[in-house]
Amino acid sequence: MNLRLPKRLTNFLLAITSCAIFAFGLFWATIAFGCFERNPWYRLYLLTGESMESVIHPDDVVIISPQTEGLEPGMIISFPSPDGPNFILHRIVAITEEGCYLTKGDNNQDVDDWKVCQVTGRYAGKVPYLGKSVRLWREFLEPPQN
Repeated sequence: MNLRLPKRLTNFLLAITSCAIFAFGLFWATIAFGCFERNPWYRLYLLTGESMESVIHPDDVVIISPQTEGLEPGMIISFPSPDGPNFILHRIVAITEEGCYLTKGDNNQDVDDWKVCQVTGRYAGKVPYLGKSVRLWREFLEPPQN
């Protein structure tokens, strides 16, 4: 028995498949080149640390919403590292009288040594393990060091 789909349905399925492949490729390429890191709606970061290991793992790409209103204990926030140019992603454990936050990584024993008064966003989700391929592409595309 020879089962053939109508040409119109075949063309439709081919168009849908092509669009899906293109969208996935575009999404992946923009992450690899860092284009999504500078948009006004959300930020994507490649997680490298292990302090939030119960929820987020190294090489996950995390999605950070710029919304910083209505934060409360239990929420995961991003903020500038007191030690350098990187960002930290930790959970709020308490709010001080000044309106700053005390934070702690889920995988850490103690509350952080600092108060967080400048929040850059809140955790909105993750793309598990995408960071491995992003890291490989970035290493491949970097010019060789002399």
